[in-house]
Amino acid sequence: MAHVPTTPAFEGIDLTESFVLGWQRGNDLVISMEFCLCEDHPQYRTPPPGEWACFVRGFIQFLHLKALDGLPEMDAVKGAVDATGERDFGHIEGIGFANGDFWLECEFGTISGTSDHPTVSLDP
Repeated sequence: MAHVPTTPAFEGIDLTESFVLGWQRGNDLVISMEFCLCEDHPQYRTPPPGEWACFVRGFIQFLHLKALDGLPEMDAVKGAVDATGERDFGHIEGIGFANGDFWLECEFGTISGTSDHPTVSLDP
């Protein structure tokens, strides 16, 4: 069962229908996403013909990463390829954050770590 994030950054975003497009790890963990926006999200728009939901690209950022466990190299994860030829790594099935510790339950495994509170950035 997916954990519903109580963090304001994730309000109005359905992570279980959003797609992980990739990730980068350095001093921060940045996860590229194609977010599925719910109707109550301020950037929600009626989906174009042929789309079933409002999708917007963006990032989840875990700044000032202090620890990280379980994140595989992208080359080691078998992704899916959609009709346009774009690769994705599935959905985030659950996410949690407490006292600086976070976890993400992804289709390719569970990631955990310690960082600042996660933030979400959406493309305009």
